[in-house]
Amino acid sequence: MAPNPKPVMAETSGETKARQSHNRKLALRLVSAGLAIFPAVNKNPIAKRFQHLDTAMTASEIAEAAAEFRDNYGREPAYVGSTKNPAIVRKLWSEYPDAVPAICGGPNGLLILDVDFGNGKDGPRKLAAWLNDQGQELPKGSPVTATQSGGLHVFFRDPDGMGNHEGVFADLDTNVRGRGGYVIAPGAWREDGKRYSAAPKAPDLASAFASGSIPALPAFIREAIQTRTRPIEVSDADAARLTLDNMPEWDAVRAKFDLDGLADRNAKMRAILRFDDALDDAPDFSANRIKLATRLAGDHGDAFTFEDWAAIAENCEGTGHYVEKLSSEKVPGEFDLRALRREFMKAKAATKQPDGLAFGVVELSAEEMGERPHVANDNAKEPEKAEKPKIKSFSQFRAEYVPQSFVAEPAIVAAYLYTLTARTGHGKTLFLSSLAIAVATGRRDILGMEVRQGKVLYFSFENPEDFRVKLCAAAVAHNADVAALDANLHIVSVKTAPELMRKLAKAAAKPWRLVIVDTLQAGFDGKDANDNMEALAYLRRLRPLCATEGRPAVVVAAHPVKNASKDNLLPYGAGSVANEADGNLTLWKDDSARITTLHWQGKLRGFDFDPMAFAIAPVTISDMLDDKGRPLVMPAAKPVSSDDAATALEKAEAQTTSRRERILRAALSDPSGSIQKWSEATGINKGSIHRDLERMAQEKLVEKIGSRWTVTARGKRIAVASEATEPSAGFTAVDDD
Repeated sequence: MAPNPKPVMAETSGETKARQSHNRKLALRLVSAGLAIFPAVNKNPIAKRFQHLDTAMTASEIAEAAAEFRDNYGREPAYVGSTKNPAIVRKLWSEYPDAVPAICGGPNGLLILDVDFGNGKDGPRKLAAWLNDQGQELPKGSPVTATQSGGLHVFFRDPDGMGNHEGVFADLDTNVRGRGGYVIAPGAWREDGKRYSAAPKAPDLASAFASGSIPALPAFIREAIQTRTRPIEVSDADAARLTLDNMPEWDAVRAKFDLDGLADRNAKMRAILRFDDALDDAPDFSANRIKLATRLAGDHGDAFTFEDWAAIAENCEGTGHYVEKLSSEKVPGEFDLRALRREFMKAKAATKQPDGLAFGVVELSAEEMGERPHVANDNAKEPEKAEKPKIKSFSQFRAEYVPQSFVAEPAIVAAYLYTLTARTGHGKTLFLSSLAIAVATGRRDILGMEVRQGKVLYFSFENPEDFRVKLCAAAVAHNADVAALDANLHIVSVKTAPELMRKLAKAAAKPWRLVIVDTLQAGFDGKDANDNMEALAYLRRLRPLCATEGRPAVVVAAHPVKNASKDNLLPYGAGSVANEADGNLTLWKDDSARITTLHWQGKLRGFDFDPMAFAIAPVTISDMLDDKGRPLVMPAAKPVSSDDAATALEKAEAQTTSRRERILRAALSDPSGSIQKWSEATGINKGSIHRDLERMAQEKLVEKIGSRWTVTARGKRIAVASEATEPSAGFTAVDDD
């Protein structure tokens, strides 16, 4: 950490020493309470990218931020990121003794209402009046800072990470400081003599944060932030920077954004694009252009350029027609370059505004999802900032090392992409439910593995209703803390393209620890999941999720190849899928023992680990009833020791062998008998006999000729050999399920 040039100061007075000591102690007290802070001088940050926690950034991200700061200011930043590390705080305040601690909302899961006063503003009075009009009041227990000018900083807990919303409360002289906003910490003593202190009778921020007693952002304030709109201003100077140096060909643009597909999926867009006769007699061309530009900007992000927009506006009849100079008569439909520029910038600004996405269960309508265009795979990924090639020394290259961290040690590494392959009924969703709960709560006992607590984003595509009850069963089985699940486990339950998955993850602005996609086949949006190139392209479109904030591990549940055996658990959808993933985790269940075992096959980048066993047992969910008022009973997975698993498997194998021998003897005694008759003779239910016959056929103990099962010579030898040791007493019916 290279220091900024320090200002030359005269010999400090006793008051200056007291101020510096006060701020240093305050900074240490804040981080000891668990708050992430960064240094500021007066009200100006001297750290770069303080919106991110330092430990959540990669070495390359930190280096990039420092380089950007150097380019702008000709010196090193004081620090990159916000920190909770006392050692770093001591070093920072040693190098910058006049700094004050500042707090950003995002890394701390906080939202702050910054209520201004002075210079014609009277936020406290206006906010109080608005609350009165709403019939509401601020929750008791919120830390409140009184600023020197008479304003207020009101703190709320906001784990969903709502963004900054400048202007939404402008009429109340109040700003919303969310995940990217900051305030000077309460208790700070600035170099200009101004102080920030807790308001009378308000709780201390550090104490309230440490105890977890800060109230959540009230629903009525969240709703007001989300529903109020702020004007999007575009200056003439900004608009003038957009030029048409490289107007693309219309056919190329039409294909690039799949405009024909958009028209097929959305009648409103079709009317604007004018790919049929659905245009109104007197359309609002300007409104049409704004709607279309906003839709394309939202769907395609930075890939949608001003040049693209000009080509589209010029060629679509529902957007009007281009003229170099607007006529004085204001002819309907005419637009010039200036109008195009302003509309394009408004569309871009509208799609980049923080949307206050409250990630609980995100439900997108099927209609909305169906309207989203499928972009060709070559254009599917969001543009990444390419690193400029340069030759590095060994030490430079070594210095870029990022310490490897686990999400669930030793099986799942942060920022890695995994497939989890298992046959239907072998426990994929059961295991993933327990994994999600373990990471969300930070509990080791749930998986029998060390886990790092953090945010989990679960995309449930295959059967959301089944996942809902299995997740609830897992929560009951593990006695999970519902508050921790509400704060850290977030679910999307409608099929979503990989690009929109990443957009949702980024919009939430959370440091994700784990992302789960259930399943690969259900989420696949190509034509043929078994095509090598299509399957490879889909998984590559999922990989950028690993680079979202927090560098989460991404686990993609997958079905195996057809008729997969225990030793051939590779993802269905071509070998390229297993090759692209960093590891292929597997589950195999022994039906008799009700044990499923986690291991890996084919590829594992990182550390090997021993197989891990999980027992599957029924759980009663007392507060979820069926239509007859009976509590639901669902399976859940819990870890078991290797010794207990081995004992259960040995016992199950002995029971299976005994059961099959009895079936073989019954079939020999009554060769023309049916499964019904053999069930009556052995006391074994018909379903179990049918399954055992299918499995014994694979072992060449029986064979099916036409519709009749026959014991082979090998099966006869086993039946005869077992007869001497089998007790002659009658049988008791056993339901093996």
